[in-house]
This record gives sequence, C-alpha cells and structure tokens, in this order.
Amino acid sequence: MPNGSFDDIEGGFTIRASRDAWETVRKDIFEEFQGEDVSINTGRVVDAAIAVGIAEEEMRESSGPDPYRTSTESVDPYDALKTLIEIRHPDRDANRLQEAMIQYFEGGLQVISEEIEENGYFDYEQYLSDEISGAEL
Repeated sequence: MPNGSFDDIEGGFTIRASRDAWETVRKDIFEEFQGEDVSINTGRVVDAAIAVGIAEEEMRESSGPDPYRTSTESVDPYDALKTLIEIRHPDRDANRLQEAMIQYFEGGLQVISEEIEENGYFDYEQYLSDEISGAEL
C-alpha cells in the first residue's frame, strides 16, 4: 500500500521542463499530426512526454533558466500516468510522487527531443502494441 497518492494533492500543481526540449517536442508533434483528423493540445503533448519517460525509466531534473511550465489540471485526465507512477514508487509520499512526475516529464522530453535532433523525427509507434500501431484510424 503506498504511503501517498496523487489524490492527497489538492488541485493541480505546476510541472516544468527544459524549454528547448519542450519546444522541439511540441513542434514535432503538432507537425506530425497537422492535417490529420486528430485534435492535439498541449496537455496531450505533456502526457506523451511523461509516458515516454515512464516507459524508458528516464527521470531527469529540469534545467535551464526559463523552463516551460504547465498545470497538471490539463494533464492525464484519466489518471493512467499517475497510477503508473504510484505503482512504480509505492514508498513515496504525495510530494515525492509530484517530483517523480516532473522528472518523468523532463526525462521523456529529453528522450524524444534527442531522437528528433538525431534522426529528424521521433518514432512514436515504438511505444504502441502491434495491434494499435497497425490499426486504421
């Protein structure tokens, strides 16, 4: 049983990450889905970065003088990512879970932005099962 839960946090909290990595990832995602019949907002971009950070077990401290900031009120509307973080860190209290989310966000942004800079794109499908990645939308 965890010591803490995201439910112990009243309202949303602010998460932050390196602005350069954020801008690289945001731009890539919006360009990737431009013209598609899909609505992408910044909350879903944050979700994608946190999910990649969790999948890669990549936790990093945010850096830079002018970090990107957003409230978690628009992030993870179904609490799937929060649940994964609670499962991975059962010994953490609510404040340390919050810290873990911030570190996964930064870690995911760095993974994605590094791949974009290296390859010119990020292969999002590598994180989807074959049934989902091969499905017609």
